[in-house]
Amino acid sequence: MRTVLQYRPDGQSHLTALTALTPPDPTSIQLVALDIDGTILNPDGHVSPRVRRAIRAVLDRGVLVVLCTGRSFSRGVQGLAAELGLSLPAIVRNGTAIQDSSSGVVIERHPLPPAACSAALDVMLRHGLSPIVEEGPEHGDGLYTLPLDQCHPAVAYYADIWQRTMHLQHVQAEDLYRVRDTNWIGGCGDRGAVQAAFEELQRITDVDAAFYGVWQPDDALHCTGIAPAGCSKASALAGFAAARGIALAQTLAIGDYLNDVEMLAEVGWGVAMGHAPDVVKDVAKAVVPDNADDGAAIALERYVLGLSV
Repeated sequence: MRTVLQYRPDGQSHLTALTALTPPDPTSIQLVALDIDGTILNPDGHVSPRVRRAIRAVLDRGVLVVLCTGRSFSRGVQGLAAELGLSLPAIVRNGTAIQDSSSGVVIERHPLPPAACSAALDVMLRHGLSPIVEEGPEHGDGLYTLPLDQCHPAVAYYADIWQRTMHLQHVQAEDLYRVRDTNWIGGCGDRGAVQAAFEELQRITDVDAAFYGVWQPDDALHCTGIAPAGCSKASALAGFAAARGIALAQTLAIGDYLNDVEMLAEVGWGVAMGHAPDVVKDVAKAVVPDNADDGAAIALERYVLGLSV
């Protein structure tokens, strides 16, 4: 059972009697991990004044704050860190890389094993999928896929959702095998073909396979992918905290999507945004309003600053 703070459409809150969990003593929180998209950014893609003030107040209290995002570094991480006054390295690419927040210098990276890359591309191409291969952080943030006339429409769909269209480059299939130090490979296509490929990808060693778009009703727009085994926001955050003498029990994390599930489950106090899918809310210890209503600020004010909000 969990105690979950829920919010009604009229803006009034009520406690759902799911648990007997007690919120942490605010003084026990030593590290805060913040997802970016859908969490600290509002629907317009900006940090609201209230969220900015809350982060500043947390920093002034001496609590460490780290960005923990699925974004690649070039997607505005440097500017956002500067805007918020964050000096710690940023956890990027869903935990497969950590980069200096001011310079972008790669501090830690976890590429896929070359043999796994080749095996995954073989599977995807055999099932008629359009692969997307992400270049490693030390080489740039390029995304490589098939020539435009061979590319499944799902590639453009997901590149747009992930705001990576500007990084997408169309190359020949053989060139996909030459992308350097990739940390993620996806395959896009119709649902049936993607599911069949996903079943095979799960048998490749030293990788974790995922099926994306379970929420996507259109049978023509689906994606599967692989990442280095054991790499996630949670694993990166655990090492990040340990290097600074902080336990995950002393860490609060806020997120809104499926790539936040492990992180919210493993930290001392995981908070889900109000618009998050149910699977994300189910592992969180609290649910706050969505990013249009300053949910991230409310989480920081309530659980880190100890304010009655």
